[in-house]
Amino acid sequence: MDQLTKLHYGQNTASNQLTFLSISQMSQYEIIYRPLIDEFKRQLLASKQGELRIQLKKLDILALKSLFSLFRFLRNQKKLGATVKVYWHVEIDNTYMLETAMDFAQLYQIEVVIPLAQSNRWVRLPSSSTTDER
Repeated sequence: MDQLTKLHYGQNTASNQLTFLSISQMSQYEIIYRPLIDEFKRQLLASKQGELRIQLKKLDILALKSLFSLFRFLRNQKKLGATVKVYWHVEIDNTYMLETAMDFAQLYQIEVVIPLAQSNRWVRLPSSSTTDER
């Protein structure tokens, strides 16, 4: 597994957290990542709360497929009353990832918080068209 290819699942049941960094190979995905994503989903179903942290510099097809699936699941669980938090960490000069985060927030009607790297600022992307900057 290369340095940019990691997926971390916070095992603490008090904070059901999945940090999504990258997926590089389908074989790794099925062996390592799929069980972690499935466990995150099971914990969210049981506890009605979960936190997804995304830290990608670029998107590949596996990452996109996983994000679409995760956001669909999170949207459905939010409609059923779950507390869902999504943080999308983006480098301040990566406009492609900023736009991608905005697209996911709008498409799935999920608030996405973007802590801007190299800054003490963050941007909250609500599911509507308004944006708060702090």
